[in-house]
Amino acid sequence: MRLAVRPKGIAPYQLVGAACLCGVADTVALLMADVAFASHAVAALAKLAVLAASAFAALLGAATIFLGFRLDTKRT
Repeated sequence: MRLAVRPKGIAPYQLVGAACLCGVADTVALLMADVAFASHAVAALAKLAVLAASAFAALLGAATIFLGFRLDTKRT
């Protein structure tokens, strides 16, 4: 859509990997689970879901950057 310009020296895989790493949850989501749910069991399940999604985002971001870097170095 050409709304923004990618900085020079930044590959597309680096941008996508950094965006995936932004999905790593912060402690606010964990605190909100305690406030949002009255049941302790449901709050614990919500916290587990936040932690699982955070781990998945971290793995996906790291894999994107690592594999993109490996492919980039093989081309040169």
